[in-house]
Amino acid sequence: MSTSSRVELTIDVKDMVDASTVINKDDILEGVWNSAFYKGGMIGIPGIECYLWWGLNVNIETAEKAGLDASTLPKTWDEVLEWHKAMTIKDDAGNLLQFGLDPYDAMANEPDFISASYGFKWFDEETGKFDLANPRMAEGLNTLGEFIRIAGPDQFAGMRQVEGHGTWGAAFNAGVQNMIIEGYWHPGETQIQKPEVAQYNRASWAPVPADRKDANIMATGLHAVAIFKDAKNKEGAFKLGEFFQTPTALNIIFQEVGWIHGVKSWLETVDKNAYPGLSFYIDAGPQVTEWTIGRRCPINDFVITQYVELREQVYRNLIDPQAAAEELQKRAEAEWEAQGLG
Repeated sequence: MSTSSRVELTIDVKDMVDASTVINKDDILEGVWNSAFYKGGMIGIPGIECYLWWGLNVNIETAEKAGLDASTLPKTWDEVLEWHKAMTIKDDAGNLLQFGLDPYDAMANEPDFISASYGFKWFDEETGKFDLANPRMAEGLNTLGEFIRIAGPDQFAGMRQVEGHGTWGAAFNAGVQNMIIEGYWHPGETQIQKPEVAQYNRASWAPVPADRKDANIMATGLHAVAIFKDAKNKEGAFKLGEFFQTPTALNIIFQEVGWIHGVKSWLETVDKNAYPGLSFYIDAGPQVTEWTIGRRCPINDFVITQYVELREQVYRNLIDPQAAAEELQKRAEAEWEAQGLG
């Protein structure tokens, strides 16, 4: 659901939050707190899981078997591409058995990621303007498309159709995909779901182009207890939002699911080595050079749908990358106007 849709359907909880003796703005990570506000209203109570969204997670056992030095994970897209090539294996018939990275899987599926990686802002929340036709978007579409071309677009599509080889960690758990751009939850979820794979998980910074190798990009954003305008027990729902700030709830969720909500005082108690790869995320905050608060565009889901369609045309060499970026810009602007948001 887009941010604007939430505003239409839910109540502004700011007054309730201000009156709370449990919810403490100063004890919640700034980016998480700020993501709860849209056009001056507070769309929900941050909770359940709100932490760091981006990191490159790697199965270092597979990397080492491919002859790679897993003591230092790759940082630039050129480096990651070389790892991808080394970890991609096909059988004699050309079927894809194993590969490195799907550059569009999980948190990399959204325009927030490719634009942050390449150093531009695809949507300006203040002005309502799009910059999807940016030449760096075209560059990104071409570079990320190369990962799919190496795997083979048809072979890759066939792999994804196999049960157990899906996105958001499934293929990683199966040992078929061996790098994934995921948030802090990946280490915990993988340990809980497939500990024999999780033991080899390591995480580091999400990839950037070589000319931005010193940029450490990171995103955060909201999961919230939102209270619907026609809810029959608004006070009860709010108390649930308060509960998610308490160590009791935070500990249960972390231990059972691997999720983290950015409550500063509680974060100080978290064992960063509880799950393989988690330490990167716990230590990352002070080293981030560029922050993104994600999913702020009111037509974010529409843009993602068009992005998915056009990027496939790019990696299948059916459209020039710059033409694809310009078409994405046109479609976004048309939808913006069609929804009366201009």
